[in-house]
Amino acid sequence: MRYVIVYMRSRAFRNRVDAAIVEAQLNKMGIRLISAKEDFGEGPHAVAMEGMLDVMNHLMNTLQGLDIQEKMRTKAVKRRHARVRSHRLHQRPSRVRGQANQHDRAR
Repeated sequence: MRYVIVYMRSRAFRNRVDAAIVEAQLNKMGIRLISAKEDFGEGPHAVAMEGMLDVMNHLMNTLQGLDIQEKMRTKAVKRRHARVRSHRLHQRPSRVRGQANQHDRAR
């Protein structure tokens, strides 16, 4: 095998460390990694562009993770408030000392 073709680097690697490790392993085996959508050519400029792209992919992945965490936290808080509100609506009214409420009188 001489080439590994990926659609985009962001689909193959989530951060620069993963990209560097895999590319080093492929280079040892004489295999070249090619991105179908992101062609930077060859040479030092191409390596620099791939590195910057990997760093930006890492940033985007981290930001998306933080966004998902915030959305999940917001959803959990909303559920908690809805559950507390629902619980309060379904509670029987408290008794006034010495008086029974309508529910107790019906029994």
